[in-house]
Amino acid sequence: MVFPIIKIVYEILSTIFRAIYDFAKWFYLVLLPFILQYIAIPLFTLGVILGLAFTFGSLIFTILFFIFMYFFIKGTIFS
Repeated sequence: MVFPIIKIVYEILSTIFRAIYDFAKWFYLVLLPFILQYIAIPLFTLGVILGLAFTFGSLIFTILFFIFMYFFIKGTIFS
């Protein structure tokens, strides 16, 4: 009498674990590589490019600011 109950519980648990296994296999072998290839890597690259652009823009602005302030102070005080 106990063996059919054990068999039913075994079938239910094996079905649940098989579904979890199938989902994990699909997630790690299909979905995650797709997300990395078509979303994550391009966004990371764009972030690096934008970061470099903002950094160089700030550096150029700072250098130009110091150059023009040098000539402004030189022309104002020493004229």
